[in-house]
Amino acid sequence: MVSIGISFFIKTNQYESDIAVIDNEIFELAYGVHSVFKEKLKKFRVTYNRRLSVGIFMFIISFVPLMFVSMFSGGSAIILLMLIVLLLMIAIGIYIVAPISAKYDAYNNILKDSCLETEKSKRTKKLDAFYWPLLTTIYLGWSLWTMDWGVTWIVWPVSGVLSEH
Repeated sequence: MVSIGISFFIKTNQYESDIAVIDNEIFELAYGVHSVFKEKLKKFRVTYNRRLSVGIFMFIISFVPLMFVSMFSGGSAIILLMLIVLLLMIAIGIYIVAPISAKYDAYNNILKDSCLETEKSKRTKKLDAFYWPLLTTIYLGWSLWTMDWGVTWIVWPVSGVLSEH
């Protein structure tokens, strides 16, 4: 599975120089093109939200089969089977979320304004560069200090909600 994933990264990396123009350089769309892409994005947003919800749902419930089997069954073989089911559900979630997110990001990259970054977006980037490493340090410190990994994971959903600017 790792080798398949790496091969996908290598295949995707070959287009990096082509994508860099859209990501890094200022450009202006021809007359009418911006509104066409904006309309496509508006129609696509319903599909994006639905598939993103399904993918996230798969991530969230992926542990349920393993948890129930662990609670109600003592057999290690069935628990290992449920671990495979957990990984399969996560893989399905990624299979759903990854392409839809890539397409959504592509629309947003094409539609981004050619003007320079606003002062607010610069502050947000600076805050994110400080915020996430700090939270990782707090999480690891708390978890290693208490060795209560079953509780300390709560840092991530709370920090995700708090990071919404």
